[in-house]
Amino acid sequence: MEYYAGIDVSLESASLCVVDATGPLAATEEELQKIAGFSPDIEKSRAEAKRLLKDASAEGLSFELLNRNIDQPYKPAFSG
Repeated sequence: MEYYAGIDVSLESASLCVVDATGPLAATEEELQKIAGFSPDIEKSRAEAKRLLKDASAEGLSFELLNRNIDQPYKPAFSG
């Protein structure tokens, strides 16, 4: 089965929507909260992420998030 995910990220929070190919939600809010990083408590999610990185010997990992240079919100990057 195919799944699609969309994420909305701000400085304060992140929201994720997961759907299957037919459109209905693939996971309930309760099911998502059982997955690391999906708690509505951002501090709890950050602490768990740091713990997982430490356990994986990747403590202090950093990355740069790049985004396409397109108008927001939701202007298509291409049409076709």
